[in-house]
Amino acid sequence: MLAFCGGTKGDLGEVITGGPMMGVLIEDTSFPILKQNNGVLALPRNEVLLPEVQPCIHCGRCIDCCPVGLSPCVIAAGVDANDPQEVDRLQVDTCMECGCCTYVCPAKRPVTETMRRAKVLQKKAKKGARGK
Repeated sequence: MLAFCGGTKGDLGEVITGGPMMGVLIEDTSFPILKQNNGVLALPRNEVLLPEVQPCIHCGRCIDCCPVGLSPCVIAAGVDANDPQEVDRLQVDTCMECGCCTYVCPAKRPVTETMRRAKVLQKKAKKGARGK
């Protein structure tokens, strides 16, 4: 698709599908673009600035902006502790992955990605419980 659109100017840095807020980083540029992909961003290497991630400062901005009313910083602690019961109790499965929490985080933490990891942790625990 990139070639069809005229290619890129300079070295390709990152490709994101899904838009700037809810998008997902594409590691392999041979990844298929389907009709549900509502946007593709191709960023030149010289424009990709990954901020240095800092420890959570517990400011609560992620909680304040969450449209679902979740506590992303508390869920992140559950993920760090590898505690599927805690992330389940905090209802991580209701997260829309809108990206607001990541956008407002002054510590530049990848909160949305952590929420995705929390969902995986929760699903694996539920699948394991059903298999017993």
